[in-house]
Amino acid sequence: MKPSLATTETGALIYWFDISPSIVDQWLDWYLRDHMPSRVGTTFTTGRCFEAIDGPASHMVLFETHTPEALLAADYLKLLGTVSDEDRKRRGWYANTVRMTARVQTRVRAGMGSILAVTRFDSTTDDDSTDRDALGGLPAEPIAALAGVGSIWLADHDAKIRARMDEVRVTGHQDRSPQRAIFIEAARDTDALQAQAMVAEHLHAHSPRAADAASMGRYRLLYAMTA
Repeated sequence: MKPSLATTETGALIYWFDISPSIVDQWLDWYLRDHMPSRVGTTFTTGRCFEAIDGPASHMVLFETHTPEALLAADYLKLLGTVSDEDRKRRGWYANTVRMTARVQTRVRAGMGSILAVTRFDSTTDDDSTDRDALGGLPAEPIAALAGVGSIWLADHDAKIRARMDEVRVTGHQDRSPQRAIFIEAARDTDALQAQAMVAEHLHAHSPRAADAASMGRYRLLYAMTA
């Protein structure tokens, strides 16, 4: 069966960050019992929390919305502007934070996996259009057709949405942002590794600059919440 292709834009807010092993239990207890429930059900339809198997950050979280513009919903912006003193202190738990306010442009299949393989492009290149063309030619359907791969999706960072958020948010203005990312939802780490190898082969063949700007990571699902 040919994988289904969805082209309607959705939105996503994605964070990558390092949490010290000495406080990870404290952070996780707060995040799952307090922080995530305060977000999912506002504008976010789902929230997921991951820990790294092998990647540039110890953890990542992913919140999704029906549209990119829903990231700017009034109820969520109000939360960004009303941070408690305790939450300000918790901000100190995070290091090397990268934040992506994303437009999900293309999604092949709709499955969600226990492993998320991420190829992230953190730097701008001299010929951005060439690299976009290379990503546009990514063999997404063959990757999604691999046994154990639930879906593959591509997302671009929207700097205007981030700027609107930063106008009201209390913390996090120094967070870096990537340019774009490829996400592969897989059942097993072996599936994720096979899929990422196909992505790497494509990038090196079609755009060495994009390959040089890419960092790859694989993350294991810790917790998921739906509205």
